[in-house]
Amino acid sequence: MQNWRAWENAIPLARSLYHARKGKGCGKVIEKYDIIIKTMLPSTLKRFFWDIPFNAIDRAANKNYIISRILELGDEAAVAWLLRYYSWNDVYRVVMTSRGLSEKSRNYWKLKYHVV
Repeated sequence: MQNWRAWENAIPLARSLYHARKGKGCGKVIEKYDIIIKTMLPSTLKRFFWDIPFNAIDRAANKNYIISRILELGDEAAVAWLLRYYSWNDVYRVVMTSRGLSEKSRNYWKLKYHVV
C-alpha cells in the first residue's frame, strides 16, 4: 500500500511537468533546470575534480580545464565521455597547448591519436 501512496504523490508532479512542457504553467522553471542539467558534468567525473566545487563547473565555460583534467587523470570511461561531448578540435587544441597536461600525458595522447 505504501508504494501506491508514493505514486499517488508523484502523479501531480508528473502532470505539472507535462503541462509545463506544453507551454502551460511553470515553463520558465523547467527551462532553468534544463539549462542547469545541460551544463553540469556527470557525477561519475566528480573524483577527478576534488579541488574545486563540483557543481560550479560549467561544461562550456571551463572546457579547456575539463579536457586537460580528464586527459591527465581520467580513466577509459571518462575519456569516452569526453570524446562524446567535446569536438576533436577542442581536444586537439588542449593536447597541443595546455599547461595543465604533463609532458608524459601529452606524449601519450599524441601517440594514441597520431598527432604530430
